[in-house]
Amino acid sequence: MKIVILDDHPLIINFLKSEIQQILPEVQIISFTDVSPTIHYIKKSIVDFVICDLQIINGKNLEVPTTCFESKIPYMVFSSHTNKIIYDQLKKLSVLVYVSKAAQAIEIKNGLIALFNNKEYFCSYTESLAEHDPRILRTDPVIATPRQTEILELLNLGLSQIEVSEKLSLSERTIYNHLGMLRDKNDCHTTAELVRRYKFWN
Repeated sequence: MKIVILDDHPLIINFLKSEIQQILPEVQIISFTDVSPTIHYIKKSIVDFVICDLQIINGKNLEVPTTCFESKIPYMVFSSHTNKIIYDQLKKLSVLVYVSKAAQAIEIKNGLIALFNNKEYFCSYTESLAEHDPRILRTDPVIATPRQTEILELLNLGLSQIEVSEKLSLSERTIYNHLGMLRDKNDCHTTAELVRRYKFWN
């Protein structure tokens, strides 16, 4: 059995490998940190399952789910990028398992077990997205850590994400990940929506 993992964080890849090997000790795992080689490998090889992130450094990406859908390969999305719009797109692409990176450990394990048994599974957070109406603009306060508040304040002042990363001496990937977590935590579809809500209360 061969499983492909796509994630741009080595720690996440190692975590998934460890979890998978507890369930399937003899499985062969091939990991990638970028979309293009992942797609190339999936198209050229016999792959049983794919586990992929959507939020790669260059932005959310549905290319791997689309490739899995077209190739009829069961796949799991394991991502911090979770909202109603993405949920609907993935449902059209026959996603088998959709788990937020913020899910509890038991939900992640349940998702992997479901994937390997070809059963549909959505963690409690992604399942709740089915009820959301993406047209409703919320204006409640943004929930953010002190560091995330700093990022939002700089974006609110008109700085780009690259300028924010330079100003705070953080990598662009770190800024990107903070914004992804903020969008998920506050049920925002875009960074612009996050900044709009932050500006309203500050």
